[in-house]
Amino acid sequence: MTRAVLSAAIDSDWRLVSQERPCPVCGGEDTCGVHTVDEFACCARAPSEWKLTNGSWLHRLQPPLVSALATDVPARLQAAANVNGSRF
Repeated sequence: MTRAVLSAAIDSDWRLVSQERPCPVCGGEDTCGVHTVDEFACCARAPSEWKLTNGSWLHRLQPPLVSALATDVPARLQAAANVNGSRF
């Protein structure tokens, strides 16, 4: 198996995975990386449409759950208010 190594030119934009923060694609604790804004992962184990020159594959990640929940807060608050009979 080829071990994926991020080049020095892009290391500042990528964070290597670890035990504390495993790969979001394969769950690995080494050889993979995640872009600093967490929109992309460079996975050494799971194939995708985009094979990279370092032997790994690029994966687009879903937006973080927190931001998805934050955009839905007003609707959820309004729904809760309607159930409880109170208004804002």
